[in-house]
Amino acid sequence: MSPVMNSATLTKPMIVKPGGPTFGPPVERMTPKLTSADTGGQFAIGHVEIHFQAGPPMHMHTHEDEMFLILEGSIRFYVGDEIILANAGDVVWAPRNIRHRFEGASVSPAKAYVLSTGDNFDRFIVKWMAKMDEVGPNMEILRPIAEEHGITIY
Repeated sequence: MSPVMNSATLTKPMIVKPGGPTFGPPVERMTPKLTSADTGGQFAIGHVEIHFQAGPPMHMHTHEDEMFLILEGSIRFYVGDEIILANAGDVVWAPRNIRHRFEGASVSPAKAYVLSTGDNFDRFIVKWMAKMDEVGPNMEILRPIAEEHGITIY
């Protein structure tokens, strides 16, 4: 029996080279690698570089799960009631509907791939980071962007 094919699975093979447009504050940079448009809405993946003690505020996604593959350095995750110190080579899963945040935990910037399921998060992060580049970490201005995408900022 062959797998069911739908428009979401009919995408073309591709290779994404290193580099690309990067955005976000200097201590938390994101480089999109594959967007949800590239994957037929299945997932998006980006490369992040996070400096010591930098990272997003506590938040919760209602539409997507996140997976982090740590490439270099260490990142401390607060997922639900757990505190996880992840090092190069570790993978961390942050399911939807669970409060979480993360921060750089190594002196040199940590680097990771972040995969988000579905087609919501990459559209959110582009809006969020562009606005953050404009206004800085002003949560009163940024919070409505998150809410529009089913993300609660605490």
